[in-house]
Amino acid sequence: MYAKAGGPLPTEQEKQACIADVFRLCSAAIPDANAITSCLKSNVAGVSAECRLVLSTRERPSGVSK
Repeated sequence: MYAKAGGPLPTEQEKQACIADVFRLCSAAIPDANAITSCLKSNVAGVSAECRLVLSTRERPSGVSK
């Protein structure tokens, strides 16, 4: 969800899609963006559908669409 090293920063819409999940599942990882992303991916079964979509979209390499 959050920027990978050298990757694009999340949009405001992406942040809003995942913020509740971050606080609910990954509050111990705040403020480390990489740790938050890892935490969300590790807890994907408990993540909201909106945030799962953001995670899956950000995982795809640029130019690759489903």
